[in-house]
Amino acid sequence: MSATDAFRPILRESLRTALVPQIEATKAVGIIALPGAMVGVILAGVEPTEAVRVQISVMYLVLGSVATTTTVMSIGISRQLFTRADQLIRRS
Repeated sequence: MSATDAFRPILRESLRTALVPQIEATKAVGIIALPGAMVGVILAGVEPTEAVRVQISVMYLVLGSVATTTTVMSIGISRQLFTRADQLIRRS
C-alpha cells in the first residue's frame, strides 16, 4: 500500500475534526448570534436581506479559507512523514 493510500483515512478524519468548529459557527450565525458585519450594515440603513447576504458571504469566505489552509497544511505535513519509498519516518 502506498503512503498516500495508508494515510488517507487519518488525513480525512483530521480534516473533518479541524473543520467542525468553523462549520458549527457558520450554522449558528443569524440564529443565535448577530455578527458585527450584519448589525453594522443594518445600522447603516441597508435592507436586512442585503445585510444577511453580506454576512453569509463573509462567513463562507472564512470557512473556505479555513478549509483551504487546513487541507494545504495537512497535505504538506503528510509529505514530511514519509520517504520517497513510502516508508514512515520515525521521529525521536
